[in-house]
Amino acid sequence: MRATTKPALLALALSAATAFGTGFALAQSATTPPTTSPQAPTPQVPADPAAQQIALTPAMVDQFIAAKKDIDAVLDKLPDGTDQPDPATVAKLDAVAKKYNFADYKQYGMTENNIGIVMAGIDPDTKQYVGPEAVIKKQIADIQADKQISDKDKKDTVDQLNAALSTVPKLQFPDNVAAVTKNFDKLNEAMPQD
Repeated sequence: MRATTKPALLALALSAATAFGTGFALAQSATTPPTTSPQAPTPQVPADPAAQQIALTPAMVDQFIAAKKDIDAVLDKLPDGTDQPDPATVAKLDAVAKKYNFADYKQYGMTENNIGIVMAGIDPDTKQYVGPEAVIKKQIADIQADKQISDKDKKDTVDQLNAALSTVPKLQFPDNVAAVTKNFDKLNEAMPQD
């Protein structure tokens, strides 16, 4: 993989929680009004439920790996530039997700986002979780030391990586690391970055 493609992919992984929601967020039901209590503040819920961090189980990661190829097959049929799948495509995505024991495509997406958050913090050389900040800083050092990259490309790439540092989400469920790192090779194969 060219060094200049890694930052964009890493930034994508780091912003997976919001990237998934772009165009593919499913409408929430407005029939249940939020309940508030004077004693407790209303929790802040992300605008896109796919952006919400969840606790992953090893079974969820296995289900994701198994479902990925079938989900991608449905998504690959969407016309280029499609921001939001039509209801028939959403129904197909839901059916595929349910086949792999997800409640729906939205839950599949939440699982994918949370796997991406952890994957962004795994050192690809050691396959150990070091955190996304450490991975980004290592990439910055690698790019700055690479004599084959032009100065302009180095500057652009380092700027992208420094910008990504400011968007790194805090990992809310540290136990997700074990579920993801256990399946690092399978996930890397299912989610190629080249």
